[in-house]
Amino acid sequence: MTRKIILSFLTFSFLLLTFSGCRFIKSDISKMNVILAIGIDGNVDNYTVTTRVFEASSTEEAKDAKTSIYSSSGKTVSQAVNGLTSAIGNNPLLSQSSVIIIGKETAQNGIKEILEYFISDDYIGPSAAVVVSAEKAEDIIFADELENFLPTDRFTNMIRASWENGTGVNTKFAEAIVKCENRFSDFTLPVIEFDSSKHIVTKSAAVFRNDVLTSIIDEDVIKGLLFLSDNIKGGYLSVEDTGGEEASLKIIKSSSIIQTDMDNGKIVLNIKISTQLSVTEFRNGKFSDETVDKLNKDLSKKIKSLAENSYNKVIKENTSDPINIGRRLYIDRKISSSVTDENFRKMLSQSQVNIEVNAKISRSGLF
Repeated sequence: MTRKIILSFLTFSFLLLTFSGCRFIKSDISKMNVILAIGIDGNVDNYTVTTRVFEASSTEEAKDAKTSIYSSSGKTVSQAVNGLTSAIGNNPLLSQSSVIIIGKETAQNGIKEILEYFISDDYIGPSAAVVVSAEKAEDIIFADELENFLPTDRFTNMIRASWENGTGVNTKFAEAIVKCENRFSDFTLPVIEFDSSKHIVTKSAAVFRNDVLTSIIDEDVIKGLLFLSDNIKGGYLSVEDTGGEEASLKIIKSSSIIQTDMDNGKIVLNIKISTQLSVTEFRNGKFSDETVDKLNKDLSKKIKSLAENSYNKVIKENTSDPINIGRRLYIDRKISSSVTDENFRKMLSQSQVNIEVNAKISRSGLF
């Protein structure tokens, strides 16, 4: 099944290349190898690039299509990638890569050089996903399970669709590039790892300050950050009220309004979160108006608790800024561009937040 999916994807990609004026158009496609995923490990002066490659030997042999793994090393990312041509024996078609996987140790030493190289030199599509491996990137590339994450709708959609499993925001290649350039704005990338069954999952996220990984946060902390900063569509929450009524709910939409201010040098935030949910499972079946009111209150408390916990752990304790506090203050002229990074981080650690949540359960089509 996986072969059929990959073949369909590649057939479409090759047609697209034929009509798009792509820089590879004059090359013989049978002499190219489409890189489906790229893994980056190592650091400055010692990078290793590991790739999962579709071998496009000829159309007659398409029924025997397969993927293979190749590696190359170099003092720079450029040298390591250029070495792939010798390792593969054909020209690597980098533009069709679905995902760039960066090893944890590499991410801790900075990813700006890596991302800038790929976007300036090799034209990987801006919608390609960027993720961090919990260990080495090559571990993910070598895993047979990786092929299950390379469908025609691309790796990025898998990440977007699994919000409830703890994926983070800013997963796109182009978005990560922009975030690396913004001194008053930190960002997160999904972390992929193996579960106990050796499946590849995304249950956590890496928080970056400028371009350096500073911490890894878990599913509940990610959800809290998303409630604080995003317009959310999809995802699930469960709640139990004080009377023992239990319900599972789907998020229809959630949005937040963040007002930033300065009070005697201290950052003060007032955040209003509005969330609309629908019931997917109601265990005790007592779906009365009184029960709905209770659950609305308990949901509001739960979302507020998630948001406050995320704020305290990520923003105050780790002095990271994934909800763009600094950028908001700068745009509103409440903080000067002359403020040093050290002083700004100190402001974050001493900041104050007031969070108000209004959660509403929709009864439409229920019971």
